[in-house]
Amino acid sequence: MKLSKWKVIVTGVGALVLVFAVISPALGGLSLKALVKKEVRKQLAGKSGPQGPQGTQGTKGTDGAPGSSDVTVVRNTMTVGPNAANDQFADCPAGQRATGGGTAFNGGDAFSSDKVIDSMPVDASHVLTNGTPSGTVPTGWWGHVATTGGAVTAFVWVLCVPQ
Repeated sequence: MKLSKWKVIVTGVGALVLVFAVISPALGGLSLKALVKKEVRKQLAGKSGPQGPQGTQGTKGTDGAPGSSDVTVVRNTMTVGPNAANDQFADCPAGQRATGGGTAFNGGDAFSSDKVIDSMPVDASHVLTNGTPSGTVPTGWWGHVATTGGAVTAFVWVLCVPQ
């Protein structure tokens, strides 16, 4: 059987490739598996696959402390003269904190000339320079109203619960 020159060359190159693939990892070179992993990592870098399924429900947490149902409403009245403004505080009783509040005019007396200028929580200092800062425990409410019409009655309410 006579081998052609090309068959010998192809067989020799194939044998060299096979030997290199087997010997290269032993000599500290990258294996074919490592080369494939490296190339796959390079092509997938920065890409995301589809979203996976939702995980299982977590365990139930412990019950929180019961909330207060002991709400106290404090309302203060203010009279606003014609073409004037006025303000008023409504403070919680000692040992209580504000959870909300508001300012409004007496139901039927309010017209388009009557305006609530400010309505906000306040702490015991009643300092209004920049409003009540975040993290402050409010203990009252402040309302500021004005009218460009006749005299009106307005109210400031605060809702209080035990601290």
